[in-house]
Amino acid sequence: MSRHCLLAGLLGCIHPAVWAQRFNAIAPADKPRLIDSLLTLLDRQTNDDTLQVQRTAQLSTYYLGIDYVKAVNYAQNSLTLAKKLGYARGQATSHLNLGLAFEEQGLPGQAIEHFRQGLAIFETLGDLRGQAISCNNLGNSYYSIKDYEKSLTCFQSSLKLKEKAGDQTGINLAYNNIGYNLVLLNRPAEAQPYLEKVLASRRAAKQTRQLAPPLFNLALCSLQQGDTLAAIALAQQSLAVAQQHQQWQRMEEASKGLAEMFAAHRQPDSAYHYSLLRSTARDTLAARNQQATLADLAAKYQVEELERRFVAYQEKQNWQWAWLAVVSTALAGGAAYFFVTSRRARRLNARLSAQNQQIEQQMAQLAQQKTQLAQQEEELRQKNQELTQLNRRLELTAEEQTQLAQTQQIQLNEYAHINAHNLRAPVSRIQGLVHLFTRETEADKRTEILTRLDGAVAELDQLTQAISELLLTKGQFTRDDLG
Repeated sequence: MSRHCLLAGLLGCIHPAVWAQRFNAIAPADKPRLIDSLLTLLDRQTNDDTLQVQRTAQLSTYYLGIDYVKAVNYAQNSLTLAKKLGYARGQATSHLNLGLAFEEQGLPGQAIEHFRQGLAIFETLGDLRGQAISCNNLGNSYYSIKDYEKSLTCFQSSLKLKEKAGDQTGINLAYNNIGYNLVLLNRPAEAQPYLEKVLASRRAAKQTRQLAPPLFNLALCSLQQGDTLAAIALAQQSLAVAQQHQQWQRMEEASKGLAEMFAAHRQPDSAYHYSLLRSTARDTLAARNQQATLADLAAKYQVEELERRFVAYQEKQNWQWAWLAVVSTALAGGAAYFFVTSRRARRLNARLSAQNQQIEQQMAQLAQQKTQLAQQEEELRQKNQELTQLNRRLELTAEEQTQLAQTQQIQLNEYAHINAHNLRAPVSRIQGLVHLFTRETEADKRTEILTRLDGAVAELDQLTQAISELLLTKGQFTRDDLG
């Protein structure tokens, strides 16, 4: 393998999410609660219309990663209202949110246009932080379309703004982004000082979790300059940091690079070891991504449920005010009618409250299932740690290593088959029943759906418990063990 081919393969393994920076970083678990609060606030009248712009823009931010259409709609609504009021900061924030929403959907061209408009407004306002974030996001978008020269220019502008603002965390991020862009442009001599600066700064601040990216980028610089031994040493340091902090994506990148470097140096044992480590990191990362997808779906369901309750609350309020007007004109007769309808409404609300409690219990059971899956993942992680002991057993024969790899692959295939077939069936039924429940209005049918939902949850619970018992008793299992 030539050095140029090796470099091309390693440069392609870095994920652009390394540079992701959001104007407002919100934990996914907090988004449903915040959305519910903002929907309630939007319904209240206020003398300050700029507050409505801010609340609408915040809703757009909270919907990022949950519902792309609503994120775009709320950002456009806040932009329209901000323009009507002449509220410049609100316009700039709305453009940022629109750019982030389009970037998440793989539309970098539209994202770049909104980031530029937001940057122009922040420049007019003299907002250094807003300008720096806009430049950083522009750099990410240009990176997405592989325009590395423009991406480099944007990150350099972001660095100057962050230096003026005294944002050391942002400065380190800009150093790393500039260094990696220079590596992509095959300018290692220029990239190395930037990467060494961010490495020294993070070490001085004891930010050990953030050392893996600059170390690996420095390894790429050394490889471009022809010093393969230094590149291997730096890549091994990056891998050690990633292993220490369980950064699975970093582990996959560093392991891939080391495997290719050792293969190029004709050291097949070491190359094989790092290939195994990369495979383990990739499988673990895939499992985590699957859990994140399930968490996003759960968050989206919670948001939709909150919105449904909010709309029902508004409709109930409007209905009560209409009947209050009738009561005021009809005096005693209207008052009696209002009393009767109010009693019916309370009974209906009591029934709905009971049904909501049942839904909450089902959600709690699902949360428990997710906790059990997390425990299983921890057990798998402990199994993965055993792979690190391969460094001490390199003297094993090729036949023994091959047999060990085949055994592990069979176990992984069995777990993948169980996850895709045994576990997926009850989960799919739960999703379908929840969807039917939200659409059904008749109480009897809703009760029947809840009964079937209990059965599906019980089946899923039985499967997860069986898997846990097999892991505890046997350490490994096959699809036949589940019956």
